[in-house]
Amino acid sequence: MAFETEMIGQWAAEQSDRMLEAARSSHPKTFEADCLSENCISRIASHWRGRLVVQKVERLSDSEGYTSDSAQVDEGGDLSGLYLPCKARADGRATLVVAYAFYRRMTFTLLHELGHYLQRERDDLRVELCLFTDRGEAKEAEETACNMFASKALLPDSLLEDTRDNNANARWAQRLYRHSRASRAVIVRRLAPLLEPGSWMMYYDTKDVPRLRAYWDGRVEYDVSTMPVERAALNTVGGGCSSYTCKVEDLVEDTDGLPTYVSAASSASGRFGTAKFVMVRN
Repeated sequence: MAFETEMIGQWAAEQSDRMLEAARSSHPKTFEADCLSENCISRIASHWRGRLVVQKVERLSDSEGYTSDSAQVDEGGDLSGLYLPCKARADGRATLVVAYAFYRRMTFTLLHELGHYLQRERDDLRVELCLFTDRGEAKEAEETACNMFASKALLPDSLLEDTRDNNANARWAQRLYRHSRASRAVIVRRLAPLLEPGSWMMYYDTKDVPRLRAYWDGRVEYDVSTMPVERAALNTVGGGCSSYTCKVEDLVEDTDGLPTYVSAASSASGRFGTAKFVMVRN
């Protein structure tokens, strides 16, 4: 049976919820707090030490298991880590390897690899992967579920609710960056599917270079250029203004095919400058 991309996305969303429930049931008193902690990596390593080992390396190739046939290697984008199954160690523990990087990226990578551990080592989760007879689809589904699991763990529903205004705008992303350990890219990918049909979000780095565009239907584009409405929104923040919200028609003349509202918010990066979020929504 061949699965459409939309079906894989739906399956991954449901699988990621099952993974969250498994992690919470395994560590009901600590898992959610660990994911929100500034010491997330060390706390996960400590609380899961009976089942797995967390290794931090300069390069993935430094890991002993990098060339193992059983290693699940994740490199590129927001990830630089790998998962080695329990059978790879004499003590029967799995290994999660995370390459040194920006701490928020390392945290996301660790939780992504923990997602592989849960899906491979728990029978109730592994059996769900058996729905996919095509190896390519199975890999895509597993990876998507791991990404969703990591995003939801770092940005739980309770935190989303606590930081949202009555009407969603770019300040939502701004607040989440301050109150979580999630990267800006993870925040944008997490929020966009919660918006109305036709909506999207953008993340710009400190040089106003667009890094990604995430859509309400789960699509993500990385090689993107700035639309006129996005450029106009970017120009509204800065010089003391940290956020701005208005109707699209107030910023650009040509509104054909565009949603109703646009907002922008700055996100300080310390000495590196200021990044920005843009939300365009119905």
